Amino acid sequence: MVSHLTDVIFHEIILAGKSVELLQNLGHLDQNIPLLRYSPPERRPPLYDLFVQSVSEELGQEVSQSDGSAGITVERSPIVLLEADGFRDHFLSANFANIFTEDRNISLRSADDELLLRRLQCLHGVPPPNLLLERCLHPHISHQYSIVCKALLNTLKEEYQLMQHFSVMRKVYLMEAGDMMYDFYTAIFEKMRLKESWSDVSFLNICLQGALQHCLSDDLAASLFVDVDETQCNSLKALRIRYNVKVRFPVNIVINTDSVDTYSQTFAFLMQIKYAKYSIDTLSFSELAERSCDHNSALVHRMHMLRMRLMHFINGLHQYIMTRILHSTAMEFQRDVQSARDLQDVLVSHQRYLTRIHDRCLLHQRAQFIHQIVIKILNMALVFAGSWQQGITTVSLKSLKSLEEEFSKCLQFLSSFLNNYMKRGSFPHLESFAFGLFN
Repeated sequence: MVSHLTDVIFHEIILAGKSVELLQNLGHLDQNIPLLRYSPPERRPPLYDLFVQSVSEELGQEVSQSDGSAGITVERSPIVLLEADGFRDHFLSANFANIFTEDRNISLRSADDELLLRRLQCLHGVPPPNLLLERCLHPHISHQYSIVCKALLNTLKEEYQLMQHFSVMRKVYLMEAGDMMYDFYTAIFEKMRLKESWSDVSFLNICLQGALQHCLSDDLAASLFVDVDETQCNSLKALRIRYNVKVRFPVNIVINTDSVDTYSQTFAFLMQIKYAKYSIDTLSFSELAERSCDHNSALVHRMHMLRMRLMHFINGLHQYIMTRILHSTAMEFQRDVQSARDLQDVLVSHQRYLTRIHDRCLLHQRAQFIHQIVIKILNMALVFAGSWQQGITTVSLKSLKSLEEEFSKCLQFLSSFLNNYMKRGSFPHLESFAFGLFN
């Protein structure tokens, strides 16, 4: 118990010290100094005096004081009290006799120390040390810790727009602002659909800034720009577009390079889903009907049916990711940040938030089989959309049947895999996704 309490006290002392140091480095310590004091410096009691006062109040015993100049007199020695309770031990009595004597003089620093020692010498009825520390020392440290850490969090939120940076990461990387990001990615998807070059960095950044200018401030919008890793046209691998965000100190303590990498991985996966969804959603029934003849009406009907099946899967996946995962997890993260007591709590909450997103978006190593099947179905949707756009005359019954069988096998494997893992409790968050897809 004592070890646990001292760990808590040391933890708060370290965090308070780091918070003061960070406030000083940021040049905001002077504004927060009045908050850190009970009173002006010349009248502020030291922590030791506060502790002594609290211990004296906690003990609450009247101890007579001798008339000598520096001596102490204890009315009843500890061994007398023990013997009064029926406890007799000659060895213990001898040791107490050497330690406590009625006429022994002890040089003390102050009257408070003398009073404290008098009361501590009356061991009968004294609370255990862990209780004394918890009641007499921890409240004073915790009070200062709360003031300092709250001052640092308020500085980060108000002066350095920490919450606005979190909002930008969700709106852009996680596409929480659907209307804003729709303008960005549809411009790219349309060029990919028309087999036009879309990987020019200047074009991508113009599209991004055009989408951001109506929703974000100029300084936050300017901190985001687009880079391209691969340029394989009309392929999901081409969508490894990543945002590079310039986060200044001290916000980069929370939104660091590792967290931006996690955001980027999630963004790339969302772009893949939205590209497949866009490719299926924009297919025109009339376009397929104009190129069809009476003898291939059955083939057209099968094309329509496969499109609906693909659309059902992709829309279900999209709905699951955007609402069940990203939105609900973001709500939990916001509550955690609002209830955070110090910067360490914010760091832990942010890391837990990113871990949940990474895992629940099927990006964890444990979910790689599910992720591969999902990507395979998304690629099928792109192949199907390409065949649809070329016209029914270019689609053979054999190729369509092969695509239908492959899609059915993927769904069957995914259903069996999810059912087995949910029975074991490995992926409880996928239950709603499986229920929406296969029921």
